[in-house]
Order: sequence, then C-alpha cells, then structure tokens
Amino acid sequence: MGLLAAPVAAFAQEQPDPVTLLPQATLDRIADAVSGSQAMRHVMELGAYEGKREVSEYRGTYFETEYVKKMAGQYGLSDIQVHRYPANPQWHAKRGELWLTAPGHRRLLISHRDVPAALVPGSASADATAELVFVGLGATDADYVGRDVRGKILLTTGPIAPVVREGVEKRGALGVVSTHNALGKTIDRPGLISWSRVTQPSNGQQTFAFALSHRLGQEVLALAERGPVTVRAVVETEIYPDVDHEVTVATIPGDGSTDEEVVFVAHLFEGVTKQGAGDNIAGSATILEVARAYRELIAEGVLPQPRRTLRFVWAPEFAGTIPWVEANGALVPRILTSINMDMVGADLSAHKGNLKLYRNPTSLPSFVSDVAQQLFEYVGETNREKVHNRGIAYAFTRPIVDPSGTQDPFFYHVEKYYGSSDHAVFMGAGVPMIFFNHWPDAVYHTSEDRPNALDPTQLKRAAFLGVGIAAVLADAGVSDAARLAALSSGYASQRTAEALTAALAQVTAASPDKLADAYSEARNSVEQAYLVERAAIRSVERVARGERRASEIARSTADQFYRGREGDLARLRSAYTLLAQTHGVRAVEPTRTSAERAAARVYPSVKQTSHARRTSAPSNHLRGFHAMEALLFADGTRSVLEIRNAISAELGPVPVESVQAFFDDLAGQGVVEIRRG
Repeated sequence: MGLLAAPVAAFAQEQPDPVTLLPQATLDRIADAVSGSQAMRHVMELGAYEGKREVSEYRGTYFETEYVKKMAGQYGLSDIQVHRYPANPQWHAKRGELWLTAPGHRRLLISHRDVPAALVPGSASADATAELVFVGLGATDADYVGRDVRGKILLTTGPIAPVVREGVEKRGALGVVSTHNALGKTIDRPGLISWSRVTQPSNGQQTFAFALSHRLGQEVLALAERGPVTVRAVVETEIYPDVDHEVTVATIPGDGSTDEEVVFVAHLFEGVTKQGAGDNIAGSATILEVARAYRELIAEGVLPQPRRTLRFVWAPEFAGTIPWVEANGALVPRILTSINMDMVGADLSAHKGNLKLYRNPTSLPSFVSDVAQQLFEYVGETNREKVHNRGIAYAFTRPIVDPSGTQDPFFYHVEKYYGSSDHAVFMGAGVPMIFFNHWPDAVYHTSEDRPNALDPTQLKRAAFLGVGIAAVLADAGVSDAARLAALSSGYASQRTAEALTAALAQVTAASPDKLADAYSEARNSVEQAYLVERAAIRSVERVARGERRASEIARSTADQFYRGREGDLARLRSAYTLLAQTHGVRAVEPTRTSAERAAARVYPSVKQTSHARRTSAPSNHLRGFHAMEALLFADGTRSVLEIRNAISAELGPVPVESVQAFFDDLAGQGVVEIRRG
C-alpha cells in the first residue's frame, strides 16, 4: 500500500483538516471500523468489579488469559499461544475483616469481601482484638513519644511501610490501619482506597494491614480521638508457591516479503493479580480491538495484508515482558517498533487529563514517534470545534465518537520519554517504542479503578490511533522512505527550534557570574538536539531494507537538516555576546576541564547481562532516568563525556565527575566494561 496524501476537503475551511501519510478515505474507514463500545465490553468482561482470583486459577489458566485467547480466536488471529514463566509465590486472601468492638457496640467497619483493596496484600493471618492507637504519620520516633503501642493496632494517615518499621518491628504493635491516599485526592474522592502492600518485619514477627478510605478513616479517627477504641482484625491468608506468569501472544501474519514485525503490547496483569479497568484492562481491550478492526479492514480490502507481521502481546507488566523478550532474542532485532497501550480511554471529565504520546528517548532516536505524532495531531484537530469553521458547522470536522460514549473533544500531549511500563523493556533491547498513557488518572491503583471511569469515545480514538499507526508502519517499504524522512525532518525542525528557544531563555535568565556556564549548557543542548534529530531521520533507513537509493534519501535528508545547526549556534552565540556586553563581563567560549578531557578518553559498554541486573545495579552517583539513559548510551562507541553531554541535554545537567563515578561503580559490580582510548 502506498502512503498517499489525503485529498482536500470538499468544503472550504479556514482551518483545514491536517494531511497525513494515510489517504483521507482510509482514515474515515478506520474510524468507522474501530469500536469503543466493543473495547468497553472487553473491559466489562475482564474487570467490571474489583475482585480476587479464584483459587482454581492458580492451578490452571487465569480467567483473563482464557478470555483473550477466546476473543483472539474469534477475531481470526493466528499463532495464538500462551507462554508461562515462573512467578514468585502468590499471596491470596480468604478473609479480611476489621470490626469495631468497643465502646458499647459491635460493627463491621470494612471487609475484604466487599472491598478487596481494604485488606493490604502481604498481610499475615491473624485474629487480634486490641486498642486502636492513632500515631499520625507513624514514620519517626517523634510520632511515638508518650505512646505505648506494644500489643496495639496502629491507626495512621501515612504510608504503611514506615509504620510497620517503626511501630510494629521496633515497638511491638500488632498491625496497621491506614487512611493514606497515595494520589493525594482525598477531598475529590473520599471513598477511594489506595492499593498498597505490606512487607513482613525482618525480625520474624507477623503483621497485617488494612486500608481505609478518607471518609471512613476520618470517622474512625474521630472515634479514636474521643476515647479508647477497640477493634478486632480477622485475617485469613495463604501463599501459593507454584504459580506462573502468563503471556498471551497472537499475530496478524505479514505477507512474507519481510520477516520484520510491529508489536503491540499491553499489560493484562501486574504480577498475577487482577487489574484495574483503566490500568490496564483498557489497554489490553484496546489492542484486542485494534486486532479485530485491522482484520476486518483487510477482509474488506481497505488495508492490504501487512508487509510486516503484527504481533499482539498481553502480559504481566515487566514480570511477563522481560522473560518474553529475553526468550525471543532472535525476534527482537526484527521488531520495527513496539506500541504500548498502558492506560487509555479515560473519561476526560472524570480525570481532568488527556492522552499522552511519549517519544523515544534520545538514546534511541526513531522516526516512528513522528508517525504517531502526526496521527495524534490529526485526531486532535478534527475532534475539537474551531470557531474559524463555525460557518460550516458547530461540530467536529471528522468526528471519531462512539455511540455509547461522550462527545468530548480529543485532548492530547506529545511529551518526552517516560518509562515505568512495558515499552521500557523493548526499548532496553534496542526496539524503538510508541507509548500511550492517559494522565492524570484520578483512580490510578485504587479501589475505584472501574469501568465507569472510562469513556468508549476515548477508547475508540485510541483504537483508531493504533490501527492508523500500524497501517503506516506495518506496510512501509522502500518507496516510502522519502515521505517518512520528510515527515521526520519537519518535526525535527520544530523540536530544534524549541531547543534553541529554551537555550536562549537559559542564557537570558542567567546571572552575570553564571552566564558562561549557562551558555556552555545551552550550546550543548542545541548541539545534542541536532545530533538526536539527525539520527531519527536516518532511522528511516530501516524501512529501506538496504536498498541503496532509499538509504541515500534518508541520509541526504538528515544531512540537509543538520546544516541548520551552525545557524542556530550562531544565533545563540550572538545572544550570549550581547548579554555579556550588557552585564559587563567577558564572553568566553567553553573549554574542557581536566575531568572532561579525561572522560573523553573513557568508553563504557554494558555487558550482556539480564535486564533485572542492569536496571537494579545500585549507584549513588546517578539515579532515575539519568542512570537509565546513561546505561542505554553505553555501547562502547561513546565516551563518558559524550554520554554526559547527551543525558544533560535531555534530562538536566549533571557533573561529568558523577557520570564517570557511576560507570566506575558499575564496572566494579561487573555490569559495565571500561575501555580507555
């Protein structure tokens, strides 16, 4: 299928609809084919209520796996398989009740039967009746001054872990009752109970924990403040030692012209536990709907059989994708991109959020993010009313609205890379990623993450985007290299302009004594932006399959774009010079320090080791995304100085000494090898 520009709309618009790589007729037919109602039915079947797993499932197949297998078969998907990987022993609750027993009356405050989130996973069996003592946050010695908590049950407004450490392990309390709301939206959602976990004390003592909503917690706290309150905690739990993680995989086969693939992934579990409707049954349901609609469009002749195989993976988050990726090492280099749908379809009015598209990190630049961005922009522009076009209609120009959903507009953001989901596993293996995520989410990881927080219209739009992105990437070939390179070059120009704007702001905001340092970092930011964008344009060579002319197109487009670097650096230099004159200081050009000169001769490379070992290796010198990106850049071809400059431009400046010490730490742990040039 060729990637053709869309025709001009039949009516005049002051703000015309965006043109995309797909013909307008194809876009319209995709919008008709995808169903938010169908995706919502999957959500209802898989997660209509918060519940616990049936015991029989630990010895057989999980309900969610069986459902996805069944629907994949009904939709005509191929090569449907369930892969199993050993899981940690699974905690399971049989009973969890918190009773108010005194003063003067008996009342069930909350039960795991009614709200599974109320009994905190990890709790040990117990039948304890004791005074309930309020300890505030319960995280420091000061919270326990004047309180004898031995043999008592602790009431806290803080997280559970520090209360177990300070109150149970150190001071002999029996258990914990917490009203903590991890989302910080206690007033907006007073009945919500946050998901939590309790880790048993290291001294061998067994404990338990209950989680209460803000509303119930305030009621119990008022009782405790008026006088002694006695509660009874009845907890029955067990551990199942031999359980598996289940990863369900199915495909829409390619036409045989290439062995490459495009992979959709969504986490159907976190561990082996049941999931929330939004996180992430919604994403799992949506990629199932993408598969159904894509098959329908092939059958109708709207889309061809894709050149690349479309593979759909439903997995436990990280716990399933990591072993699956490691077990399929031969497949990974053939994956053009992974598309991760994690938390899509949220009701805009309920969450006051929007759908996010996260770009690839600078360690893995790719044109695939631009393909996704173009379609996000298309949906955003055609699914909001524009006053300029009100002469035509007070309406969306190309509505993607589900009959059972809202008429809300499509709000979105395109943002820098963010990890913390399954795309990070593929990205760590060198696969470019496309990541969908709705944020903020008002019920994330709580008892209220149920289908009523979702909107079939937003699910339909997520499915539309999935099919549209796949239609471009699964079928792109040699003849499409010029179009894809041009698309990526256009977005690259926008982003380097933004980098220059930020660089100019950085130097203009600097005080006279910090001006030279600010200019050095600002210059690095502009230089790195051009390096990253040039590499992203060149990545179009991937669809050229080694064909010389197509590869030349991708490279020449990238090189032509890169020539703009000198002009932007000259503009930055001019601004710096004028600011220096204004402040009465000398405009000096950056020179390398002795530490930078040394770092320029050190080349780290990550050893072939497990994902878990790479990501858990401790260091006090770099943390979070700085550490992650530093490891991804460490391929033996980049010096420590080059890595420092790259991660500083992307994530904020860090001293080169910290980056060097980080790699020295990991070399000592056997995770990294160091070559000196």
